[in-house]
Amino acid sequence: YVIPTSVVRHFLTDYQRHGRYNGFPSLVSPAGGQRGPSLLWAGGGGNGGGGNIVWQEMDSKALKRAYGMQPHQKGVLVRSVTAASDEASALKPDDIVLSIDGVAVGNDGTVPFRHGERVDFKYLVTNKHVGDSIHLEILRQGEQQSLEVKLTQYAYLIPPHLRESKPSYFIVGGLVFTSCSDPYLVQRYGSLGGAPVRLMARTYYGVKAQPEEQVVILSSVLACDASMGYEAAIGVRDSVVKTFNGEPIHSLAQLARLVQECTDEYMRFDLEAASKVVIVDAATARRCTEIILEQHSIAADMSKDVKEQLEAWAAEGKDGKQVAPATPEREQRPPVTAAPEEPDGPQANSN
Repeated sequence: YVIPTSVVRHFLTDYQRHGRYNGFPSLVSPAGGQRGPSLLWAGGGGNGGGGNIVWQEMDSKALKRAYGMQPHQKGVLVRSVTAASDEASALKPDDIVLSIDGVAVGNDGTVPFRHGERVDFKYLVTNKHVGDSIHLEILRQGEQQSLEVKLTQYAYLIPPHLRESKPSYFIVGGLVFTSCSDPYLVQRYGSLGGAPVRLMARTYYGVKAQPEEQVVILSSVLACDASMGYEAAIGVRDSVVKTFNGEPIHSLAQLARLVQECTDEYMRFDLEAASKVVIVDAATARRCTEIILEQHSIAADMSKDVKEQLEAWAAEGKDGKQVAPATPEREQRPPVTAAPEEPDGPQANSN
């Protein structure tokens, strides 16, 4: 196994600067590119690596004329920019990147390397570090402009690793929620390829729409009075949580905040897989949470990072909804008719 010396130098410099390894910065990905096993570009990328900007070659003369390029000008066309990245504040779709740090970019997305050789222009980006800035010359609506862009990591919707941190979780009434990650999927299914398609697609192609966005899933259902009837339900485990009582869910901390502030009689979790819905009695769920923690020797009903996020929102006077764009009013659903109350205590297994 051979590691290029440039990669080793990048690692050492990164650690000296930040006290930890942040990986390679991300800027670009060719149109149609996807995430793969390589760790070369910002933590991953097939077809040249994942990036916060998707670009297209400009070899077509008609394409160049349509975008107002002069015959002598060369560059690549920006097709999309990840909304959660710093690049989104500078670059826009249909911009044409002409040069990076004074180095002209070819129509095929290459730049000069050694004598008579050319390489992908991401080479200029990966020589830098996360947090560095690069100078871009672009063409926007026929007008040439200069931009300074801060380099960031690729905004993975499902993170490829946890950076030695503990997994996030939140528990209420026997329902265990977590934020999806590659390590979680590998531990659960043996490999990313063994994960459900709905999660695997987010792993390879998903990008954040907001900086704090997460894929929140119902990881497990622990037996108690509140969760009775859901322990073996097909399609419940590892399903993405779409809404809580009609409110779209965008992060684990947001879900915890909504559950804590819930004043409804029932807690309703709408799931993605098979359009399942989980409804629990709110009072019973809160009572069972303490029992679950004691029975399973769990220290707290939420992980430290979720608790800290809630405390930060409380200190700032926020409600935890800033991670999502404005949403329509809560969907009105028909009332749930309460079933006859069953006696408390352990229930016999009908199987």
